[in-house]
Amino acid sequence: MKTFELLAGIQSSELKACDSVIKSQGRASLHKLFVHLCGRVAAGKAPEKQAMYQAAFGASYETAKDYLLRNELRLLNDRLLQFLARREFEIECETNDNFYHQWILKALGRRGIQRQLKLAFGNYHDKAESDGQYDICCDMLGRRLQSLIQSSPTKDDKGAEPLDLIRRQRSMLQRQFVRSLRELELRQVHILRQYAGQAPEAMPQPAESIDLMDADLNDDYAWATYYSVLAFGKTGMELVAVLEHSFTYLERCDIPGKNNKSQLLIILSKIAVESLAVGEITTAASAYRRMNDLAERHELTLFEPLFYNYFSFLITTAKYREAVDLYPRRPKQDGPNLRRDQNYRCKLGMCYIMLGNTEEALECINSARRQTEAGAQYYFRFIRICAFALDGDFESALRESDNLIDSISYKSNHDERDEFSLRLARMYRSCFEAMLQPEPQRSQRKSRVAQRLHSFLDEQSLDLRMDIPAQWLKKECAGLA
Repeated sequence: MKTFELLAGIQSSELKACDSVIKSQGRASLHKLFVHLCGRVAAGKAPEKQAMYQAAFGASYETAKDYLLRNELRLLNDRLLQFLARREFEIECETNDNFYHQWILKALGRRGIQRQLKLAFGNYHDKAESDGQYDICCDMLGRRLQSLIQSSPTKDDKGAEPLDLIRRQRSMLQRQFVRSLRELELRQVHILRQYAGQAPEAMPQPAESIDLMDADLNDDYAWATYYSVLAFGKTGMELVAVLEHSFTYLERCDIPGKNNKSQLLIILSKIAVESLAVGEITTAASAYRRMNDLAERHELTLFEPLFYNYFSFLITTAKYREAVDLYPRRPKQDGPNLRRDQNYRCKLGMCYIMLGNTEEALECINSARRQTEAGAQYYFRFIRICAFALDGDFESALRESDNLIDSISYKSNHDERDEFSLRLARMYRSCFEAMLQPEPQRSQRKSRVAQRLHSFLDEQSLDLRMDIPAQWLKKECAGLA
């Protein structure tokens, strides 16, 4: 039901204002229906005809009178749309001074208050232009030009100001056109990425960027968007170079409503991910550091994917203390996600293991539910095994290693992660068997495990090679844990 969808889209902080608007209509049945539907939204329950009719009219629902309910819903739908439209206007005025000034000039021009319009125009237009809001600049110039056309020219008036306004408006239109075209091209390449592989013969070709116009030279945002379009289809350090250009231009402009700071975070994350993919760890580390500094400087919250990538990168590069310190900044979640939460718990627990803090490591997994997926179960067991070993209880560590080996072996189908965990668990067992031996047998057997582990990890992909349980065993065999 569309009215119910509208209500669900109204934020809780706006409900009081919306309630006042509905109540001011002087229609008791409309307000009662509104209150009833708000309750259903809050309870997460779908609306029912009988309950809606009872709430609005205080009588039992009858099919013959369904038209009354339909009419009430139509009226409520219209009032909600009006409220949302006006609320969006208010938000834009509150958050964008140039938009607010644009409407002041519109109000002055419509009422013929020319002297005030002339005084306000200069300051308002200059600010809008410096903020890079060329569409608003065009509108302001047009309103000033219209006011001059409507007024009678003086004897000494040679038309200098109107002609100058036309020249400036043409320049603003050109800049806005280039910017809009760049944004359109960017949307096109996003669509191409989104639908790649789905009827490719029906998809349009990537846009050929228009020739650079003079207006581009003075518009950092247009240049930033141009390089974002140029990034389509590129990979590796070539993509990184293009993204760096986009970042440089975007960093120099701060246009209201464009959410530039968030886009800068995304660009830096892309640079880091792509650099890591081609083994440029130093470049990736620099990009993540810049992303984190930018977020802290402007008090921005890292989006979930950006945060997770940065958190995982710190672990991959053995910066376990930094990863633990970063974790409390994890963004709030929209709802429960067992797989994601367990993934974080696995990584955080192993970070504590690498730092030698068994108490915190075990705390990460003690509250875990039993119905975990296999990957998380393996990690939880590795954490317990390592905790026993760190406490010097090698017999318990050996027993847990055998249990893990049996658990993986009983699976009928093994994927790459299963095979990796199985072989790693067997090396854990060999290591703890060695630890229970007297010297010099202990050192000799640990040395052989270390050699096997080194050869084994050389065969793996980067993410498996840097897997924390493997890194812990590497340290243990080397006598560094």
